[in-house]
Amino acid sequence: MPLPQRLLIFGDSVAEAAFKPRGFGHLINEKLNGTTDVIVRSFPGYSTSWVKLTVSCCARNLVLNPTYIVFILGNDDCFSSSSNSTSPPTPTEFKKLLNSVVNKMTNEVDVKFESLIFMTPLPSDELKFDSYDANRLSGVTHDRELVSKYTKMYREVAERQGGKLINSSEILDRNFDNNFKRDGFRLSEEGIETGVMKEKSTGM
Repeated sequence: MPLPQRLLIFGDSVAEAAFKPRGFGHLINEKLNGTTDVIVRSFPGYSTSWVKLTVSCCARNLVLNPTYIVFILGNDDCFSSSSNSTSPPTPTEFKKLLNSVVNKMTNEVDVKFESLIFMTPLPSDELKFDSYDANRLSGVTHDRELVSKYTKMYREVAERQGGKLINSSEILDRNFDNNFKRDGFRLSEEGIETGVMKEKSTGM
C-alpha cells in the first residue's frame, strides 16, 4: 500500500491556528480525505527573522520528507504594539528572509520546487480591526500597506523558487471575518472553504 502524501504547513501564528476547530489545516485534512497527512510546524508570535533560525532543526526532525510545503510567514511582522518598538523588516529584507527560509528548508528535505506553496500575509478590515477593544487597549496595530508590499515580495520569491502563490488578499476578500482576537485571525466558514479549495487546486 503506497504511503499517503504529506503536506507540511510551516509558519507563524496563522500556521499555528491551522488545526484549531474548523481551521484551514483541519479542513484540508477533511477535503483530502485521508490521502494526505497534514503536518503543522508553527511558531506563533515569531517574526520571520526568528522563524529563520528554526528551519534547519525543524526540517531535520521531520520523520518523512513532505510532498508539499505551505509557507505562511510575514503575518506577525505586520503587527506592532505599544509595548514593542521593534521595526519590521523592509520589503527587501523580508524577501531576502523568505528566500533564506525556503533555501534552508529545501536543503534539508527532498521536495520538488513546484510543490512549494506560498501563502501571503492575511489582510484585515480597518474598521473591524480598529474597533476591537482588545486591539485598542493593548495598542495593537496592523500595517496594511506592509501586507501589500510583502505580498509583492511573495510573488517574486514564488517565481524565483518555482513554486505556487496563494494571494490571501485576493481569495479571501469578502469571505474574511477581519476581527483579530486573542487566538488570532478569524476566517468565516466560507472564507476557509475558499482558501482550502484554492490550495487543493494547486495539484494536491
